[in-house]
Amino acid sequence: MFKWDDYLTLADELSQRSEEHCLRTAVSRAYYAAYGMAVAWYKTNVGPVPRPTVKGRKLGIHEALWYAFQDPKHADKSYADVGAKGDALRRQRTKPDYDWSYPGIQGDLPAILSKTRSILLNLKRM
Repeated sequence: MFKWDDYLTLADELSQRSEEHCLRTAVSRAYYAAYGMAVAWYKTNVGPVPRPTVKGRKLGIHEALWYAFQDPKHADKSYADVGAKGDALRRQRTKPDYDWSYPGIQGDLPAILSKTRSILLNLKRM
């Protein structure tokens, strides 16, 4: 089985390089480490990820995953933390994937990698 958390190792390696394409890819791989591990955890421990309609709009699968973790029915605050950090990473990932210019990427990477580590740690503890 594919080990999604290996993407974090790759993100760490790429974050040590100075080329913009490496830094942009590091953000993406960090996000997908968190996303892949969270999907696997959710499906194993809760069930299929629901795809609700919120404010008249059906959520995309990525947004739906992080929304599901933030559902108040989960008493453990780690769920909400995973959901909030995952959704923040989802939004941060779009900038290096789609914006032509991202001058602050090197400064943003440490926080992005830290959020990913926090998500993976919470998933292991839950």
